[in-house]
Amino acid sequence: MQENPTVWLFDLDNTLHNADAGLFTLINRAMTRYMARRLKLSESAASDLRQDYWHRYGATLAGLQIHHPEIDIAEFLRESHPIDAILTRLHGHA
Repeated sequence: MQENPTVWLFDLDNTLHNADAGLFTLINRAMTRYMARRLKLSESAASDLRQDYWHRYGATLAGLQIHHPEIDIAEFLRESHPIDAILTRLHGHA
């Protein structure tokens, strides 16, 4: 048995962090920039498409997987969820 197991904690209802820290805005902007670049869209068109996928499928990623199988999902997640920038916005993070 592993003595120090890796733990992933998902705060789905924003009770463990300051939801006003602008995390979702940061992630949405990064997703839009990624989609604009990879799909060769304007930022406005990419933002509209991102929102459409989110509303239709419950997640932008799901829409990308369905309509753009050429997208590298790991690359999308790396570029659209900038962990270092996110962590600096959380209170109590050293």
